[in-house]
Amino acid sequence: MTADGFSIDLAYLMDGLQDLKVDRDPLAAAVPLVNDLGKYLSDHMRPDHLSRLRLLALSANPWIQVRNLHNPAKVAGDTPVERLPQLGDHRWWSSAFATLSLLGALDLRVVSYTCEHQGQVFVHLVPEPGTGSRSESSMGAMRGHTDALHFPFPDEFEQAKNIPPPAPDFVVLTGIRNPNNTNTLVARLTKLLEKISSRSQDWLRQPIFLFKRQGTFETAADKFIGGPVLKRHDRYGDFIRFSISGVGVDAEKFPEAEKALEELGSALLECREPICISPGDIVLVNNRTALHGREALQKQLYGGQARWLLRTYGYRQDTPGRFKDSSKPHLLSCER
Repeated sequence: MTADGFSIDLAYLMDGLQDLKVDRDPLAAAVPLVNDLGKYLSDHMRPDHLSRLRLLALSANPWIQVRNLHNPAKVAGDTPVERLPQLGDHRWWSSAFATLSLLGALDLRVVSYTCEHQGQVFVHLVPEPGTGSRSESSMGAMRGHTDALHFPFPDEFEQAKNIPPPAPDFVVLTGIRNPNNTNTLVARLTKLLEKISSRSQDWLRQPIFLFKRQGTFETAADKFIGGPVLKRHDRYGDFIRFSISGVGVDAEKFPEAEKALEELGSALLECREPICISPGDIVLVNNRTALHGREALQKQLYGGQARWLLRTYGYRQDTPGRFKDSSKPHLLSCER
């Protein structure tokens, strides 16, 4: 399967999807909506489009961009200034419905984590006013990373051990507003590997690295020690977990491994490709074969018509996890 990103226009599905009479809150009924809306989308999508998208979701493809699946004009009111959505705030539901329908049609599961954002299945990616690191990170440039950095790959997870479930297979970004066409930046793993030496790649496959906890997660363990940055999967090929500031190694014991991290960090800055997530778009970034970041936002813009993405996570059907609450089947427990 191609290692390039993939873009497809599904505008022919927008009106029918928007006309569905759905009144369930996506925060409370995410999994039933994935099932019901996914079936609708599967039944009405062109068979060639559906089969191609499903194959891509089961490949190492770095991203899938679906254009014009939802109508952002249906979203009323100002852009939120807080990350966590509220139950009953229906303004953004139509965009969430389109996102859940796409996950269902691609045979993916929607997931969230008990240890991140209070377990919310959707969060608002918006500029947040104020001072401090959280506000700065909501508007500043992001060089590139994988989400849930200190969580295991699927083949490293064991139910019996007190470790978190695997990091998401997909980071799902839904465009509601993007007035200045701020780009999401994606670096595909295949390009990164072309830029770094085989010697460095060998070091990055050694289980010697330290992975720091991502700031949005609250877990008992604030780091994961003794894992590789790169790992080969029998089906999907190479996986990566990385952040320039979030991965380290004992430089005295492994000086060449430290140089390999530096080489990978430099390659990341060279290999990033811009993707403009326009209103109406949904982008699925493969969290194992691509790193994602963002250009800086204009800091004076928040609320009003400022940039607004929804973010959720997707799991493949064969990705293991720890689900404890039957009333919230999307919710992954971070504790054994």
